[in-house]
Amino acid sequence: ENRALLLAWLGFSLCFDGSFLLLAVHGEQGSGKTTACRMLSQLVDPNSGAMRSMPRDDRTLMISTRHAWLLGFDNLSALPPWLSDLLCCIATGSAYAARALYTDDSEVVFQAKRPILLNGIEEVATRSDLLDRCIVLSLQAIPEERRRSESALWEAFQAARPRLLGALLDALVCALRRRSEVRLSRAPRMVDFAVWATAAEPALGLPSGGFLDAYFTNIRASSDLPLEASAIAAPLRALLAKQSPTLTGEGPRWTGTATELLAALRNCATDEDRRQSNWPKNAQVLSGELKRLAPNFRQKGINIEHGREGTARRTRVVTVSGAPC
Repeated sequence: ENRALLLAWLGFSLCFDGSFLLLAVHGEQGSGKTTACRMLSQLVDPNSGAMRSMPRDDRTLMISTRHAWLLGFDNLSALPPWLSDLLCCIATGSAYAARALYTDDSEVVFQAKRPILLNGIEEVATRSDLLDRCIVLSLQAIPEERRRSESALWEAFQAARPRLLGALLDALVCALRRRSEVRLSRAPRMVDFAVWATAAEPALGLPSGGFLDAYFTNIRASSDLPLEASAIAAPLRALLAKQSPTLTGEGPRWTGTATELLAALRNCATDEDRRQSNWPKNAQVLSGELKRLAPNFRQKGINIEHGREGTARRTRVVTVSGAPC
């Protein structure tokens, strides 16, 4: 399933229209993450600084978009929220304005839409909005008997690179010719990418529908990552488990304000949960995180709705409900 996703991402990275997907590669030490990512970068955008360290601020990141088509970041251990949000913007198209240096009123504007490549030992993409725009690949450790010297590996790659690039360009031509004929039976969020990859299937050596099957499998597998990284996921499940099912057969349900929900979650959380740095500090932060995680909870049978009471006070409330019995 990784082959279909990787070929589709590589080919679409050569396009100039539509929103790009990020490719997040992870695996343990010795799985060849950095070398693999450098080779992918050399196919799409050959340059000496293909894989870089994490930028220190948003201005530095936006400046790098002027000097590279593919943005590659190597050996990441985590993505701070500001960087995760900015990578989402760059993948789909973004503009950044800042005061020009050594001036009082001059402004410089950076505009960019770029394919992005990340790698790290851990799953660095954990926020649901980033994962919606992301393909997550896991590499296995290379057995000792199959390891090769780096010089021999790069020599073989350089010999094959013209043929590999030619195959990607053939796929690009095939997709341009066929994409107006493609009708998806089910459409993911990144529809343009899915249409392009489906149109390119014959040139990529994929069976009809093979890309969409692999893509939706990857989406389902990635949906657990935001919940695993969240401090409130386990307490919320525990809170829902305490609620009694209704006589009508509906699932357990809890309704209250965000402040009341935060207090209820504290009572259901362990000391370790509450000590986590991402534990919500107030009701507003909790409400924002619930909205961000709502699609992921929905896939696990937990619905989160935000609304107002039907009384004259019209107080904002949150409703958490489980699957019917």
